[in-house]
Amino acid sequence: MAIRARGWILLSAILAGCSPGPPVKAPMARGGVIDLTHWDFATQGPVTLRGEWALRYGELLGAGVLKAAEPPAPPMIDVPGVWNGLTRGSSQLQGLGAATHALRIILPAGAQQLGLEFGEAHSAERLWLNGREAFSRGRVSLSREGETADVRGRLVPFPETGPVLDLVLEISNHFHFEGGLVHAPRVGPVDQLHQRADQNGQIDDFLLGCLVMTGLFYAALSLTRPDRSIQLFAGMTLLLALRTATVQWRITALWPMGPETLLRLDYVTFLLLPPVFCALLRALFPEDVPRWVIRATFAYAAVSLTGPLALPTHIFTAARDANIVLPFICTVAALVSVVRAGWRGRRGTGLLLLSCVLVMIVVLHDVALKWRLIPDARELLPIATTVLVFAHAVFLGQRLSDTLRDSQRMSSSLLDANTLLEERISARTQELERVAMTDPLTGLWNRRQLMRLAESERSRAVRSGQILGVMIIDCDDFKAVNDAHGHEAGDHVLQALSRRFESLVRSHDLLSRWGGEEFVVVFATADRAGASTATERLRQRIAELPFEIPGAAPRQLTVSVGAALLENPTEPFEDLLRRADQALYAAKAGGKNRVVFAAPSTSPPGPE
Repeated sequence: MAIRARGWILLSAILAGCSPGPPVKAPMARGGVIDLTHWDFATQGPVTLRGEWALRYGELLGAGVLKAAEPPAPPMIDVPGVWNGLTRGSSQLQGLGAATHALRIILPAGAQQLGLEFGEAHSAERLWLNGREAFSRGRVSLSREGETADVRGRLVPFPETGPVLDLVLEISNHFHFEGGLVHAPRVGPVDQLHQRADQNGQIDDFLLGCLVMTGLFYAALSLTRPDRSIQLFAGMTLLLALRTATVQWRITALWPMGPETLLRLDYVTFLLLPPVFCALLRALFPEDVPRWVIRATFAYAAVSLTGPLALPTHIFTAARDANIVLPFICTVAALVSVVRAGWRGRRGTGLLLLSCVLVMIVVLHDVALKWRLIPDARELLPIATTVLVFAHAVFLGQRLSDTLRDSQRMSSSLLDANTLLEERISARTQELERVAMTDPLTGLWNRRQLMRLAESERSRAVRSGQILGVMIIDCDDFKAVNDAHGHEAGDHVLQALSRRFESLVRSHDLLSRWGGEEFVVVFATADRAGASTATERLRQRIAELPFEIPGAAPRQLTVSVGAALLENPTEPFEDLLRRADQALYAAKAGGKNRVVFAAPSTSPPGPE
């Protein structure tokens, strides 16, 4: 297990060191002009209008006033870029304000129907193409009161035009702390731009659907299985779904809201995600993720949330970089703990580490995109976070499966233990019953069990028309055996005597040890003669063979027998035993080693 986890860690490290290959070399604007004469849109796709644009800050000039390619050369600004920090005279520009941008585009001959794709903005914009107004996004103004921001992207088809296109873009920003073109427009065939927008929309809808369904499933699961890791995962997934719907404007279909509200919701969801994610890692690996990481991320989120909840947008958006970097550092600290957990061989860390490394790479990509260190491209974080959610879902599914398997194993073990316990209880009960019914020395029925069975034997004899007989057998001079050889030898003789009695009586006769060296046999017989023959034969067989005595010579033993027959069905069994006992006394008094039958009962017949 540890080797497998370390293999995942090494693979994750390799992926962390990988970076995307260099993009295709595209034309750049120079001096306010971009030359696309040799660009093949059909094979090379749309072009991002990056590079130097003409800029006139503090003015909304409209069409035809600012010509990027005509002298005197106006000041330039790198697009994508903002005018924050640019020097004009002796001062640096702030983000709030308005400006006019201009760019001349030299198009290839015979190009198909082209258009401009404008990405998300932080402002209001108005576009002029060759002196004609092409579109407006919101309402531009030199004052905050007159401005209406609209940050959603737009696709603007070109009008019929020649090989040169003069583009003038008015921008006003009294909304965000950054002012300017934060995303460079893209020029390309309209059908390609539409296709790209449709594909991006389908990807966004797919990712949003995956997040919503996964979050709802685990939220429902958390209701029946109150596990902290499941609850946190459901919360993180639904929070990601809300953020994706906010960033991609899908939430406005359910809840109409303006750009300022959307921007606040964007920041709130972003600030909440790192602490929830770190708390989830802590719940999954409590021994590896330090508690201070969770406290730090929650503390920073609590402080930072006061911005989007209470401050104007242009103030709290100024802390964007800190809101990206500090949660990123805390998240990295949590992931380092997960790496440590994987190195220790914790189950399931490999897939999590791989997905987390992917997210970290994508975060670096998107941060570089925000800071305009790389060309404009689609933000990949929604895709990477969906992969991360999927990895956590697989991990939690494995944990649930393991828990279920352990539960089934424990249930099976408990069932086996219960079955074994029941068997032992049954065997013990049977043993206790046997002990309660038998004599511990000889294994024969004891007196209590004989009295219990005698009534059944009596009823059976009466039904079959037979006579119930009782023999009380006493071993003659048994005390001499104990005195000569000890009680242990006497017990051995009693056991041997019991085995011989068992061999001489019938299987359906009742044989019990009555006490000491006395035994009782309850039997059924046809008449007195048959009973006399059976009793005498038993006495003779006992006397014929000597008994082995440990450590001594074999010893001849005899028995005296007192017998009585139940010839009156109404006679109580206790009276029958009493008459047999009296007959035994007579046999002993008559010289032992003999059988004496008791006289018939003189009790009057009972009622029918």
